Amino acid sequence: MSHYILYKTTNLIDGKIYIGAHKTEDLDDSYMGSGRRLLSAISKYGIENFERTILEHFSDAESMYAREREIVNEELLNREDVYNLKIGGEGGFDWINDSGIGGFKGRAHTEETRKKISNALIGRKRPDLSENWHQSRTDESRAKHSASMSRALKGKKKSESHKAKIREAIIKRYRSQNQVDV
Repeated sequence: MSHYILYKTTNLIDGKIYIGAHKTEDLDDSYMGSGRRLLSAISKYGIENFERTILEHFSDAESMYAREREIVNEELLNREDVYNLKIGGEGGFDWINDSGIGGFKGRAHTEETRKKISNALIGRKRPDLSENWHQSRTDESRAKHSASMSRALKGKKKSESHKAKIREAIIKRYRSQNQVDV
């Protein structure tokens, strides 16, 4: 069952807020928002210093966005303690995808741009075309990626169900590579 909610995410350190609309199957999905300023602040202060409060529940997206439009207005955007950048009610990711804004909907690259893209991709292996694409990575690139992921996941706990899914994926990969029963 889909839930349509209006929520407020609060920075527990400086008190700044972000108000957004969210469609979800799980009310406890820990979604905090996707605003550029908000994500930057989460990166700076850590997710543990933010709290999401559900302000209202709705039966459909239209009602949810209408209410967001009422609350996230010019007056709210002009406040110093707000992370929101644009007036509410248009929807974030869905609105961007449907409108084509930020994308290339209805346009085409020039021939010159197409050649530049083509030249940049020459000699690169695509993961979907090469079974062993990951083996072509250098030890240095693997180490950089590992360090990056360690920083990104530092302090984050995995649920038991998430751990079980990881375990299943590793076993499945091992079986397919070695063709043995584990």
